[in-house]
Amino acid sequence: MHYTKSNEETENLGSAFAKNLKPGSCLSLVGELGAGKTTFVRGLYEGLGGVHLELVHSPTFSLMHQYPLAQGFLYHLDFYRLDYFREVLDLDFEDQIKDNITVIEWGNKFLEMRDWYTHQIILEVENGGVRKISMG
Repeated sequence: MHYTKSNEETENLGSAFAKNLKPGSCLSLVGELGAGKTTFVRGLYEGLGGVHLELVHSPTFSLMHQYPLAQGFLYHLDFYRLDYFREVLDLDFEDQIKDNITVIEWGNKFLEMRDWYTHQIILEVENGGVRKISMG
């Protein structure tokens, strides 16, 4: 369990967590709107060696962003606007997961996905704006 008090601390936690990842890792990010999911991904991208942090923003409307790494990509997806698992399959990103790192916001939305995840990150906002972050 980790607690962060600012966006910078949340990014730093994401950056440190990136050291645990290898190609094929797929993360489920769970948390309400404003919980810091995209902020965590920004830090993760930096920790993976990403140099264009300004690229990292929520893919809520585009559904998927691809960020370049020295080797491969970080795929950043958002299932918030999806209603059916078939819509996930229509994104046709399964092949990219194998050799890259994938992060899915609202990853808990479809139970069919649970076997795809190597890690689950749960972000909660507590009183005073402190983020409680569980990483597994």
